[in-house]
Amino acid sequence: MPLSSNALQAIGTLAAAIAALVALFVAFDQGRVMRAQQHASVMPILASSVQIDDNEDAFELSLHVRNDGVGPAFVESARVLSRGEPMQSLEQFYATILPDALQHDVVINGGTIRGALGAGRSQRLVSFVWTRTDDKTDGFIELVERILSDGEHIQIETCYCSVFEQCWLAEPGDSARAGTVQTCPNAGDDVYAQLSVGLDIGGEE
Repeated sequence: MPLSSNALQAIGTLAAAIAALVALFVAFDQGRVMRAQQHASVMPILASSVQIDDNEDAFELSLHVRNDGVGPAFVESARVLSRGEPMQSLEQFYATILPDALQHDVVINGGTIRGALGAGRSQRLVSFVWTRTDDKTDGFIELVERILSDGEHIQIETCYCSVFEQCWLAEPGDSARAGTVQTCPNAGDDVYAQLSVGLDIGGEE
């Protein structure tokens, strides 16, 4: 039985609608893939480290952060922790992390990150320096033993964003698996200044 002209027109209209929906889906999927590629091409990955140095004149403990990603990292906030406990003051930092012999006669050198930390760049956050003496030698050996025997003795947590305002919280541990967050608390223009002034080491805003 031959189809009427109305039926043929309806079939044609339906086919055109299906083709339009397919084209729309393909365009949406391509846009999604392109956006994902753009975000991946500028994704920052922050990693932190604790460094210890022993030379003929002094001992040094320093905290560093580096960007192992492919795009700039806008660091918004940071915290220093020991075994998961955030350090809220210099006094708490000393009492929790440093042996008694290292809690005095220390020079603190602060580092700063203003704006973005570029891909492949590293930055010292803060360093603690002691003039080499017999009692400081014993204290520094004790500190090194604490750090080497307990990977959670000193930890650094950072919250940072990409140029597309995607944000991550890099908790102590595997920085490549930093969890995504909606936003980061803003610690001001100089994120790591609080690490060196003794008023609020890594405290939340």
